[in-house]
Amino acid sequence: MRAMDGKRIARPTGSSWVSVVGAAVVVASLVGLVVGQQVIGSLTDEVGRTLDVSRVAIGSVGETVETARVIADSASAAVSSASAAAESAALASEDAAAALRDLSGFLETSLPSNLDAIRRALPAAISAADGVDTTLGALSLFGVDYAPDEPFADSLRRIEDALIDLPTDLAVQSASIAELVPSADQMAADIGALADDLSQLSMELSGSDDLADSYGDSVSAADIALSETESSVEQTRTQLRIVLAIATISGVALGLAIVSIDRKLDLVLRDPGLQKSPA
Repeated sequence: MRAMDGKRIARPTGSSWVSVVGAAVVVASLVGLVVGQQVIGSLTDEVGRTLDVSRVAIGSVGETVETARVIADSASAAVSSASAAAESAALASEDAAAALRDLSGFLETSLPSNLDAIRRALPAAISAADGVDTTLGALSLFGVDYAPDEPFADSLRRIEDALIDLPTDLAVQSASIAELVPSADQMAADIGALADDLSQLSMELSGSDDLADSYGDSVSAADIALSETESSVEQTRTQLRIVLAIATISGVALGLAIVSIDRKLDLVLRDPGLQKSPA
């Protein structure tokens, strides 16, 4: 390099590093582009995989909610049928308890009274039957065919003998039936309580539809949010790549500009016209 007075001077050695710096800026920009693309791809791919896993999980939850809804509906229908059957059984048990109570009272009071009235009437009936048998037996001499295997009076006497112990037997049976009445009443009450519990359970199961709908809405909202997030991630990836490309272009342009400036400076310093002193 020459000075303005015509004497040759050396070019500063430091100026040669300007091109090196410019080249380094270009290389760094290009390397940054490659590394940045890899980093952006890795991050967005990882987020995408996470969103995919979340979508699968949400889909499984949605299927579970729908399955639970179907099971709850089936269970509600089954429990409702069981509740209706239990109510019918409770009414039948109440009717049975009332019937047993009436039967016990009938065997204890009404029937013995009727049997006692029959027993009091039997002696007169037997006496009348004896007269009939005697009369019909006497008429057999005149051609009347009357020869029963057992005279009517004897049949009435057998009935009278059978009725002797019957009130006692009826009293025993009445007591046995009366003992069943409290059990029948308790069974009716227990079955009625079971019917109420089943009815309440059926209502609760029916109400689970609202809960399932709420969960279903939440799943749908989460699915929409995931879709929006996926779209946002895709947009962000595109924007980051654009920004990275712009930064790379800017860096390359800057590096090339530095190299160009260095070369122009070198040409200026080497221009022969600059070797002459000014007039």
